[in-house]
Amino acid sequence: MSSTNNWDRTSVVELVVSALFVGVLLVLAPMSYAETSFEQESHGSLKDFGSGALVVADSVVGYRALLRLDAEFDLVVSGMVVQATVKQVFVNNTEQWLEGQYVFPLPSDSAVNGLTIRLGERLIRGEIKEKEIARKMFVKARNDGKVATLVEQQRPNLFTNRVTNIAPGERIEVTLTYLQTLTYDSGEFSLRIPMTLTPRYIPGKSNASHRTSTLQGQGWAFNTDQVSDANDITPQQQNEVKHKASVHIALSSGFDLAEIQAPFHDVHTDRVGGVYHVRLKQPGAVMNRDFVLRWRPVLDEAPVAAFFTESVVDDVSANIEHHGLLMMMPPSTTYPIQGLPRELILVIDTSGSMAGTSIEQAKQALLVALERLTDRDTFNVIEFNSTTHQLFETSVVANAQNILAARRYVKGLDANGGTEMKGALNAALSLHPTHEMSAVRQVVFITDGSVGNEAALLNLIATQVKGSRLFTVAIGAAPNGYFMKKAAQYGKGTYTFIGDTFEVRKSITALFEKIEKPMLTNVKVKFHNSGVTEFYPGNIPDLYDGEPLLLFVQMAEKTDTITVSGEFEGRYWERDIIPNWSFDHPGIGALWGRQKIQALMDESVQQGNRDYHRKEIVDLGLFYKLVSRYTSFIAVDATVMRNNLDTLAVHAIANNLPQGSRQGIPSVGYPKTALGINGILFMGALSLFLGVLVLCLKQDSRIVRIKYAVRRENY
Repeated sequence: MSSTNNWDRTSVVELVVSALFVGVLLVLAPMSYAETSFEQESHGSLKDFGSGALVVADSVVGYRALLRLDAEFDLVVSGMVVQATVKQVFVNNTEQWLEGQYVFPLPSDSAVNGLTIRLGERLIRGEIKEKEIARKMFVKARNDGKVATLVEQQRPNLFTNRVTNIAPGERIEVTLTYLQTLTYDSGEFSLRIPMTLTPRYIPGKSNASHRTSTLQGQGWAFNTDQVSDANDITPQQQNEVKHKASVHIALSSGFDLAEIQAPFHDVHTDRVGGVYHVRLKQPGAVMNRDFVLRWRPVLDEAPVAAFFTESVVDDVSANIEHHGLLMMMPPSTTYPIQGLPRELILVIDTSGSMAGTSIEQAKQALLVALERLTDRDTFNVIEFNSTTHQLFETSVVANAQNILAARRYVKGLDANGGTEMKGALNAALSLHPTHEMSAVRQVVFITDGSVGNEAALLNLIATQVKGSRLFTVAIGAAPNGYFMKKAAQYGKGTYTFIGDTFEVRKSITALFEKIEKPMLTNVKVKFHNSGVTEFYPGNIPDLYDGEPLLLFVQMAEKTDTITVSGEFEGRYWERDIIPNWSFDHPGIGALWGRQKIQALMDESVQQGNRDYHRKEIVDLGLFYKLVSRYTSFIAVDATVMRNNLDTLAVHAIANNLPQGSRQGIPSVGYPKTALGINGILFMGALSLFLGVLVLCLKQDSRIVRIKYAVRRENY
């Protein structure tokens, strides 16, 4: 009888442990998809390859590189417009035919308007097509054995390039052109060249079983119910690099410069005539952080207003469309607002993607922000990773005791876990108001913006912001500039980029000085004698101190006067601008088209239907020859290169992890922005232990059953 009880107890324990084992697997599986979304496919080490290197998975030697020889960035700056050329050179050093796929960042406001691919003496020019048509052309070229390249937009700052039928030993040269506008703030011009990206956090449940696309992405993440294109926006990444980029910028400012600097790279500057030529001092820059150039005009030549123009002929209707870019500085004052108290909500991202120098910069930024508080203010601190936590239940008075508690809290923060931003935004924008009902709520949101569900988060901001103001601070060597700028736009605030620790105090101080001064509100613009006029942004934002009005306009007739008006310090303010139509600035029309496309996409986000303006966006993309969500560049060579007997291998790109990042490397393990490699190893070890325990219990129960049977037989 005792043996029977022993057997029963053993069976119960076995069942319990088995249930625990299955439970761990069930918990682990969604974690690996919903939080890390990683494909477990390893063929060796990627650590020896550089940013942008196509790699070949070889079963014998591990990864072999489809070597990228170099990257060249050549930019021409004229007025407020940048015309950029990006050249990337690859060599297929394998013995097989290859199709390469790579994901690369560009400026968030870039208008991609040109593509060529050179193979030996052949130059293949791209043409703009509707996305699905371009895909069909690419697949047909692939099947026919023809060289082809396809450039698609995944996000306004993230693109994919596919190159098919690259012969063994072949050298390929891909050249991309784009337009963008300069940033001008508080008397300083700047431009930014993204060179890598921070791995995006992918929330949601995996849709891995539904991957049916002919042109499936090669990223580390499965598509999810929240990020349907996750596989397209998560390229493999690695830490150690060998490949570099050259940079040349020809700067025609139109005025003398007081200073010019590249804060994160060593550069050499020459002036030839009225053009400043900026080049890297060393032959190339490691592509593990963004390149930033800043310059200031001499004090007396700082622009107050400018209007850049271009006239474009419609090939179909033969109508002439006049375009303009208006840049105007708002009125300024040296003293801060003397009025309502404020409620300051400081939000910090402590997810795994912030590990390394980014979290240290973010913590320092919060400490500087706490110094700006006065005894008239209330405040709170919110930190988020996989979960959201706020220091105080509701905002508290900014007295010495509460500020000291906040400083201790901030200093103790560390980076780990996923980037669940939704909870933090909800908390910051919907906190119960303090006893000061008249206080202005200012939310300072510090993060690298490395998320894949941008549209859902922007929609949340648009619906929740109400009377609050959201100021985004992008941290790190390669933040998601598109999301950070858009979040600030939707939140009626401003955007600040901090690329290194030495910039923190200066940048945060400048941000608070800006938002503590009066704004130009109720801004209106009138284009006199211009006929039908359409400009973007359509809803002109309030202008903070030092931030210019940038307006892209299309008009039927050439305007002769532009009037800008608004309210400043409670009084009516007005300024007239007389445009000069004698000189065309190429690219203004395309930039207007890009701005309209983005405005239509913004409206689609707010409608909750990303295809809401699909036809209009397609028409704009085709007319202005721009890559968009629904239009792509396709280039196909007429020569058949590969016969049907030769197999074609499809392989992906590796990008560098940003400098200073301690995040897990996506291409060889789970990223720390989610469960973390240590967590995965722990769960794996626990699963192994439970599995061994089950086997031992099975063996033990078999012995018990044998003994029990022998006893019965003897009995």
